[in-house]
Amino acid sequence: MAWLHAAALGYTTLEPAAFHDRLTRGSFGLLIDTRRQAEWDAGHLPNATFIQSLQETRNTSLIDGCRSCDVGVYCRTGVRSRLAADVLEAAGFTAVYDVQGIVQWQEAGRALVGTASLTPGCAIARST
Repeated sequence: MAWLHAAALGYTTLEPAAFHDRLTRGSFGLLIDTRRQAEWDAGHLPNATFIQSLQETRNTSLIDGCRSCDVGVYCRTGVRSRLAADVLEAAGFTAVYDVQGIVQWQEAGRALVGTASLTPGCAIARST
């Protein structure tokens, strides 16, 4: 199955192949890495926005302009991303996807990058 829907929570969990396909097509307005700073510094997914420990801080103010964008959220293995997806749903984000973790990404043979955190266009548009 390419995706799983968490009916009680409202977000969708994507399996690695479905996530990669959507990412390649540019389907996400925002891709959030919700790990810790040292984890981010060691490598992350391309075009990701780093929001350290979103699942704990619950602070979405940086991305409030992205509430109607397709938002993917990931961590290391998928545990923290599920919690962060809950936070985003509760904050009014309407199209949230748990894309699991970098472990699954790397197991699929894909590389990590060391680029700067991306400021998504939806967040920029809101601040201007």
